[in-house]
Amino acid sequence: MESVVLIGGGGHASTVLSVFEAINEHYPLWKPVGLLDDRSDGDMGRFRGRGVDRLGPVAALGGMDEDTKYVVAAGWPKTRRALVERISGLPHRAAVARHPDSTTSTGVVIGAGSVVCAGVRLGPLATIGEHVYLAQQASVSHDSIIGAFTSLMPGASVSGDATIGEAVMLGAGAIVLEGRTIGDEAVVGAGAVVTEDVPAGATVVGVPARQRSMPAV
Repeated sequence: MESVVLIGGGGHASTVLSVFEAINEHYPLWKPVGLLDDRSDGDMGRFRGRGVDRLGPVAALGGMDEDTKYVVAAGWPKTRRALVERISGLPHRAAVARHPDSTTSTGVVIGAGSVVCAGVRLGPLATIGEHVYLAQQASVSHDSIIGAFTSLMPGASVSGDATIGEAVMLGAGAIVLEGRTIGDEAVVGAGAVVTEDVPAGATVVGVPARQRSMPAV
C-alpha cells in the first residue's frame, strides 16, 4: 500500500478521504496516514474512527518520508493552487484518487493530484488537468479539457469539445454547452447554463448564464 497524506482538515478533506476509503474497499491500494492543516482548532469529529489524525501544519510535509504522496483537499480552486505552490519545492508527489464508481472512457488523461468522486463520467479523450476536483455525479464529455486546479461541484456537466481554464469553479448543477470556452479563474454559479464563452475572472449566473453586474458605488 502507498501512504498518502491529505492537506486540509475540513468537510472537503472528509469527502476526499471517502474516495480513498472506497478504493480500499475494492482493493487495498492506499494508506491514508493523516491530515496536514494549519488550523490547530479544526473540528476532527468528522474523522473519528476513520484511522486518520491531524499530523501538524502543512509545512510538516517536509519532514515526512519522500515516498509519501499527497492530495490537496481544499475545495476552492485558488486555495488549492496556493497550497500546491507552497509545497512545490518538496520531493513528494501528488496522488490521483479515482472512485471505483466512476467511469473513464478511451483516451482519458487525469493529472496528478486530481480527485474523481463517485458517479463521475468522463467521455472519450477528455483531458483532466492536475489538482482538479470532480465532485459526485459531475461529467465531462468527449474531447473536453479541464484546466489545472478547477473544481466541478456535484452534478456539474461539461459538454463535448469545451475548454475550461485553470482554477475555474463550476457550481453544483452548472452546465457548459458544447464547444464553449471558460477563461481562467472564472466562476459559474450553481445551476447556470453556459451558452456563450466566459471571460477569464468573470462570474456568471442564471439560465442562460450572464455576467453578474457589480453594484453601483
